Amino acid sequence: MRRLLIPLLLLLSLHCGAQHSLYDTKFKLSKKNFADSIEIDCPDGRVVLPVCIGGKVYRFLFDTGASQTTLFEDSPIEGLTSVGFTVSTDALNHVDTVRKVALPPMTIGSVTFTGCKAVVRKRILSRLNIDGIVGFDIICKGLNVKIDLRDSLFILTDKKKLFSKEPSCIISYQLNYHVPYVEASPFAGFTENVLFDTGSPFFYMMNKKSFDCAEQLHAEALSSLVVQRGDGPRTLGHSGAEAVGEVVTLQLASLCIGPHVFSEVPAFTTQGNSHIGAALLQRGALVILHKPQRFYFQPYPETFR
Repeated sequence: MRRLLIPLLLLLSLHCGAQHSLYDTKFKLSKKNFADSIEIDCPDGRVVLPVCIGGKVYRFLFDTGASQTTLFEDSPIEGLTSVGFTVSTDALNHVDTVRKVALPPMTIGSVTFTGCKAVVRKRILSRLNIDGIVGFDIICKGLNVKIDLRDSLFILTDKKKLFSKEPSCIISYQLNYHVPYVEASPFAGFTENVLFDTGSPFFYMMNKKSFDCAEQLHAEALSSLVVQRGDGPRTLGHSGAEAVGEVVTLQLASLCIGPHVFSEVPAFTTQGNSHIGAALLQRGALVILHKPQRFYFQPYPETFR
């Protein structure tokens, strides 16, 4: 009997997608040659940064799946200036026209960002307790970061070689609409380019159409990986939940991301884009470099997981 998967954990995937117009990184930084270690909160494994605006500290999710900073309509941030509208696509490829604003100066660590633009979206889940999203535009501006959940630290720097001598597995990424994509292989014979999206709490979400195609070609390999099939939505985007449909739960023996192999990875299908999410950060520290476009992955000891 097929099990009804409602209610599933409708955890928000905060991927804002590509801002097809008015994207820019013209904001300015208050200092150069800096390296800040910022203490972070990590609810459900996602990274929440303290961001100071107008003398008040707010909670912003660091979301590599978002091309630009995002605010919610009910965020209590004052001093916003409207700069028009832009077209935005959410995690489920829902397209919408949204308002765009200029932010007052905002400070992360010891660095103040002046002239940042942000899109304004409806809040989907209030229990996340965040005021906004810091997107991948800070990387595209030329900054590097290191995320270390073990020590609850987020290192923000403009120093190009700060992490160069740290032992790491190098994973290359490519930019598509200003957000990073990596090559992932969930089983032998199948590889796809997937979004690296720290706004999603999951490890690996596979587009359902991709799964169906893979199942036709590799039915025997996939059969042993399927844990459960059922009906229901699994993902929320900014414009609402995905339509009810088949959701497949998988337990991957291994997942190759670039040259690194992760073992025993839970996975689910989604009607949205395939992506790697924040659960990867439970397995090791991650350095994100602007140039070259690379991740440095540094596995934690097994005892931390």
